[in-house]
Amino acid sequence: MSVRQTSVRLQDVAEASGYSRATVSRVVNGDPRVDPLIAAAIRKAVDKLGYVSNLSARSLAGGSSNTIGLVFMESFLDLFRNSFWGEVVDAASTVLWSANYQVAFLVDDRARRDRVLAYLRQRHVDGVVLMSSSRDRDLSRTLAGEGFPSVVFGTPEDGHPTPAVGVDGVAVGALAARRLLATGRRKPVVIAGRQDMLVSEIRTTGFVKEMAAAGVTVPPGSIYPGDFTEEGGAAAMRSLLQTQPKLDGVFAESDRMAIAAIGVLRDSGRQVPLDVAVVGVDGSSMGELMRPRLTSVGADWAAIGHELAEMTLGSIRGDAPTKVLHLPRLIERESA
Repeated sequence: MSVRQTSVRLQDVAEASGYSRATVSRVVNGDPRVDPLIAAAIRKAVDKLGYVSNLSARSLAGGSSNTIGLVFMESFLDLFRNSFWGEVVDAASTVLWSANYQVAFLVDDRARRDRVLAYLRQRHVDGVVLMSSSRDRDLSRTLAGEGFPSVVFGTPEDGHPTPAVGVDGVAVGALAARRLLATGRRKPVVIAGRQDMLVSEIRTTGFVKEMAAAGVTVPPGSIYPGDFTEEGGAAAMRSLLQTQPKLDGVFAESDRMAIAAIGVLRDSGRQVPLDVAVVGVDGSSMGELMRPRLTSVGADWAAIGHELAEMTLGSIRGDAPTKVLHLPRLIERESA
């Protein structure tokens, strides 16, 4: 019997067997199209290194859980508060169900990291979609190193081996800037997202660069973190009103923060959009219910969910990893 060695990576098996990482991944994941002689040589290397009991015993035995895990790096409370997640998950689930896969929901908030990783290593799922824009990519790197089929929903990172699908964050910020510029705003502020999220930094960069191209400077003091929550958005808006009292435009990097910001602006006696224009991000249904309705930068979330599912199925087959960025779209309403 092989001794469990959690440090053994798929690359180690590839080097020991003399075959490519992609071919090893296909064998590990039970792809019947691999030449039997090659598959036998790879299984021999897997057994020798102890990779079987670590991750892939079920697949090497021809088994499959017929389940795909959707791993959320945030709480379920945040998940259900952001309506765009529903569009992504619905589209992804439809594709996976049509391919005879069930969907399992998992939450990895660091405190549960060991338990989530152990669950995945026990092969309860055949592949994973990591639903996060967090800078914390430790889980995805671990899974990639062990040859576990996985896809990241979020901003692709250079040098990261995991396939990824996301939205062009620079274009998101640029669209918001162009909208505020088109309405004559020259003293904008930014309510940014969580500081541990790369997507927030990229959206801010796109906004600042687009404003600079139009001759408008957005100094660091005009940028305040809001954590992508209503409470954070409201607190950020109150702080910005104190430090930047002449502000005439707000780029809030989520609709939840934008809606909270509008409430604070009203309480301060500012009219939206007469005094201050506000642009959010996500294009959520909440923005349609606001008065004034919220102008927002959204995306085709259903198309993204569809692609995440298809890419996950491709990862299970051993397809080469790809990274895709979708272009955002401006949803013009009354707030800006």
